[in-house]
Amino acid sequence: MESPRSAPLQKAPGLDRDFLRFPSFAVTGGGGTVSLHRVHRSHHNPGWYSSGEGGRFNLDIPRGTLYAANSVQTCVRELLGPRLAGGGVVVRSQVEGRSVSKIDLPVERAADFCSPAALSHGVIPGEISGPFPNYEIPRAWAAAMDDAGFGGIRYQSRFTAGTGGEWCLAAFGCAGAGEVHVQETISARAAVREMTELTMVEIPRDTELRIVPLDGDSAGP
Repeated sequence: MESPRSAPLQKAPGLDRDFLRFPSFAVTGGGGTVSLHRVHRSHHNPGWYSSGEGGRFNLDIPRGTLYAANSVQTCVRELLGPRLAGGGVVVRSQVEGRSVSKIDLPVERAADFCSPAALSHGVIPGEISGPFPNYEIPRAWAAAMDDAGFGGIRYQSRFTAGTGGEWCLAAFGCAGAGEVHVQETISARAAVREMTELTMVEIPRDTELRIVPLDGDSAGP
């Protein structure tokens, strides 16, 4: 029976598939490093490679995945995610304590999940970046690409139209803190202010509020 068009179609990779011929993307253009943007907690190392169930393309320990993008704007959209459905209004607290760093990554070749040819290998580009009840399926694809010798995965941002050449990179490496060269760092708040499609609102925290009683009000009878 044919599946309805509304049903998710992305499946896990077949265990007997050979992905050595999977479409690839030359990230560094022939060697060296590539400069990409990475959003992270301001007090954390921007070179952190995550492991486990918490990330879309996370590998299992001792391997890990570092997420980056080719523009500051794409990083911010990935950070805000579903909050963008609120009409482009960003509350200050949603980006407080976050920074966007421009870093150099030594990734020469990535599996290209943006390529139309990925379909013939079982990857549906629009769905692999979409919502899942858990990340079991995309994580299985990450493990398969790591096993095939790719340095990471280039994929579409779920929250970017993609018409301007925006893309994300899930770079593979050893789990934990990695050595990356940081070119520059800006606050996520500063990045949001540069995005004309977003509006920052300053809603104060509870601890910043002071209740002033109206004339005639008192705590007594």
